[in-house]
This record gives sequence, structure tokens and C-alpha cells, in this order.
Amino acid sequence: MAIDQVVALLDGSYSMFHTKDMVDALVLPTVEVRGKLSVRSYAVGQDIPVVKSIPQMNKIMESIETIKIKDDIDLLAYWPDGYATFDQLDGMASIIEACNHFILVMRTMRWIDDVEWRVSDLREPFSDT
Repeated sequence: MAIDQVVALLDGSYSMFHTKDMVDALVLPTVEVRGKLSVRSYAVGQDIPVVKSIPQMNKIMESIETIKIKDDIDLLAYWPDGYATFDQLDGMASIIEACNHFILVMRTMRWIDDVEWRVSDLREPFSDT
């Protein structure tokens, strides 16, 4: 599964039941980015970077904001460990957010499944008014 495919799937509305398996199939390790962020233009003849890992969310957001401040989404976020385009960073942020939402949905569903109702808890709808 390619990151571009997963990001395209997460663009707009999506359902956990249809997208979680594809997000889980995307096997990208996380990496702890070290060093100072700089924003640079592409070098002449430079290839678009290939995403091999996903940095921590705060580093992604810092680089997105820095590029937005420069008002040029064609810049690269560069760290000593690697670099990424604005679109790649935005996609990585979407993937992390989706994974966090999936965790919350699964926890909520588990709570709903585990909750025990007593007959005395059941009420007719809106009978308290």
C-alpha cells in the first residue's frame, strides 16, 4: 500500500470500517526527528522525496506551519535526517489523525459493548418532561 493511495482515501469523509484496514496495511515506521527544521527550495534536478517513515506529529505540524508562513507550498521541510514536501507532510498528518480517531472509535465501541444496563435504567424517551 502506497502512502499516496491512503492519503487519497482519507481525503474527505471516510468510515473506519472501510479505511482502517488500508491504513493498517501502510507499513511505515515512525521516526524521531532530531535537529533543527529548515525550509528550502528544491535543488535543480532534485527528485521528490520518497516517504520511508513518519515523524512525530509536532514536527509535522511545525514544518507545515513554517511552510505556510513562507507562503510557498512548493518548499521542502528539511531536517538533517531527511526532507518532505508540503503535500507529504499534510498526508502524514492526515494518517496520524485518522489512526487516533480509529483508536477513539474502537474504545467507544468497546465501552458500548461492555456496558451493562439494568432494567431500572431504561426509561421511555422524553418521559422526564
